[in-house]
Amino acid sequence: MTGVNLRALGHAMIYSSISFAVASVEIPDKFTLLTVAKTQEQLQAASDALSIYVKIGGLLALGSTLVLGTTEGTEGVIYSLLMNGLVMAWIYQSYQDTFSRVAKKRGLEVPCFKLF
Repeated sequence: MTGVNLRALGHAMIYSSISFAVASVEIPDKFTLLTVAKTQEQLQAASDALSIYVKIGGLLALGSTLVLGTTEGTEGVIYSLLMNGLVMAWIYQSYQDTFSRVAKKRGLEVPCFKLF
């Protein structure tokens, strides 16, 4: 296959899976959020936890991008950013959808996501 560095792409996929491991810690919280969260404060606390994950995931993405940049060059950087970005976007959107469902179900406001 020409034009695609499969080794770099494979490494980017493996490194980005670290984000799934971090997110798996959060899944029980998501379930709890759907079944237990009844107040605006609880919903906002869950959004704050997502913010913490995004920060940690960003640091992991930076680390894997540095590794792939030094071992695979520009292709490694591109693949790493792409794969990590896709994983983090999926996790972020999944939680935002859950926040919306809970807010609608409980008559609450969708919580504010604060990165900083």
